[in-house]
Amino acid sequence: MSTQDPAPTASLERPPASGDPAPSPPAPAGDAPPPSFGQVLLDMGLLTARQLDRALEVQRERSRRGDFARLGHILVEQGFLTPEQVQEVLEAQAIRVVECEACGARYNVRGWSPQRGLPCTKCRGELRPVQHLADVTVQDQLEGQSGSTTVRLRERDVDSNTARIRSLRILGKYQILGEIARGGMGIIYKARQLDLERTVALKTLRQEELAKPGAAERFRGEAQAVAGLRHPNIVAVHEVGTHDGIEYFTMQFIEGLALDRIALRERLTPVRAVEVVLPIAEALEYAHRHSVVHRDLKPANIIIDPDGVPFLVDWGIAKRITQRLDRDDEEDLLGSIPYMAPEYVEGAAYDERCDLYSLGVVLYEVLAGPGCLPYYDDDTRRFLERIMKEPPRPITERLPDLDPELARIVGRMIAPRAARYAATGEAVADLRRWLAAHVAPLPGPPVEGPPSREPGGARGVGAAALIAAVGVGAAGFAAAAWMSLQLEAMRATLETSQDELSEVRRELRLTRGHDLLAQARAAAAADDLPRALERCDEAIRSSEGALGADPGARGRQLLADLLALRADVRFRMGLPGVEDDRRRADELARQ
Repeated sequence: MSTQDPAPTASLERPPASGDPAPSPPAPAGDAPPPSFGQVLLDMGLLTARQLDRALEVQRERSRRGDFARLGHILVEQGFLTPEQVQEVLEAQAIRVVECEACGARYNVRGWSPQRGLPCTKCRGELRPVQHLADVTVQDQLEGQSGSTTVRLRERDVDSNTARIRSLRILGKYQILGEIARGGMGIIYKARQLDLERTVALKTLRQEELAKPGAAERFRGEAQAVAGLRHPNIVAVHEVGTHDGIEYFTMQFIEGLALDRIALRERLTPVRAVEVVLPIAEALEYAHRHSVVHRDLKPANIIIDPDGVPFLVDWGIAKRITQRLDRDDEEDLLGSIPYMAPEYVEGAAYDERCDLYSLGVVLYEVLAGPGCLPYYDDDTRRFLERIMKEPPRPITERLPDLDPELARIVGRMIAPRAARYAATGEAVADLRRWLAAHVAPLPGPPVEGPPSREPGGARGVGAAALIAAVGVGAAGFAAAAWMSLQLEAMRATLETSQDELSEVRRELRLTRGHDLLAQARAAAAADDLPRALERCDEAIRSSEGALGADPGARGRQLLADLLALRADVRFRMGLPGVEDDRRRADELARQ
């Protein structure tokens, strides 16, 4: 039985000045390596050997499925440990969990000392030990060089059992270095491509998604669609593959800071906000010309690299548009609620104009401030209802002094579908004109081709300003940390599982179907038969598509009532289809 923690630990060290000897890394008392994570658990009596074996087996099984969870994470999930106990065990190994005050990035660091003054490798912010660990997910292993901080992996001798477990953090030619993010559908890891010696972002499907019919095929197809995109502001997909049954794809690894984190630290001026959003809009227009929609646009999926270049990342639920559908009958509700277009929430097929709406909400939030959205409610159902039924809150209510032309552009991007820009290119043109009026003239739109890191066009404008916005002082870090806690509390109310979202969507569609049924009955009672027939047709189309093959008892009753009413209206109007409607209504009523 192995008691070693299979996740290696990173050590952060400053590189020596030229000619100076390298500083000796901190070491535990004596020359013996610190005890392993599993051994400390046993020594402290927090776990029995049988429980540890069971957790290690779960870890091995999950690794075989492409979920390279750390042992501490699994023990918390299984209820064996609390996050506080994980923190206690790590400290017994001379490991501290440190967190950036500005961007929230977390690392495991062996031999931590506040005198070392190491900055965050993502944003150069100040790292502080986490006092109370509530979430055990950290970026547990780093490598390479970032700025003035060298991040080096120190391995120690391990027994064969531990080596066997650790080898499960190898996926084909990729070594898993640490977890970057864990979303509703997939997990993104930082990984090392061993044959080319380069760092990549590697995405796999979550275990829950693997059980869904066709999930692997959709994952592979969507990744292949994105792999064909080559744009300077779209993170490049390197490879789409399968290893031992694990579906994965790898992407360009961007070392930078997400737009939501930048906005937490300092309010971007309108010019800076457009300098970031315009290249993303251009990238989106390029993707749309190649029939690909992103479907999860939000500030967290826009990364600003150290040169100030914005990248649109996380194309994990992107989709190639192959045909137009009247209704989105076969799909779950995907994406992040605050950025969902009203027509998509109602059940329309996702298309380019839904992406444009989401980008409009991003621009709105970046201008108005973190958490300032066109819609918000702390209840999922009410939130979705407000998106469908209410007009968005004008940005001028939050920013009365905003330039009227920019306010108009934002308003058109998030307007109801009929009043929204008809194409992404129209919004790009307006944003370019607005920016050109406020900064130096811009060159033409980017030429399709391989990604380039050279600043140019809107991407090059304001790079220094963006970097300056990131480099705020200690007071700014403290304010950002406080605001980050407030935003995380708000976002926690939006952490709704896919099943919950699907159920809410079903309930909303049932409610809409009953509203249409009431309108049809009222019209029929008033002898307005054409209107009654129109409402019946609309409700039946909506309900059949929304409720799917298993509508449930309430859905079946709704459809039966609608079909019976339509049969009566058709009979009174002398139209065909009466018997067919009555037959279907009877069948549903008997089920």
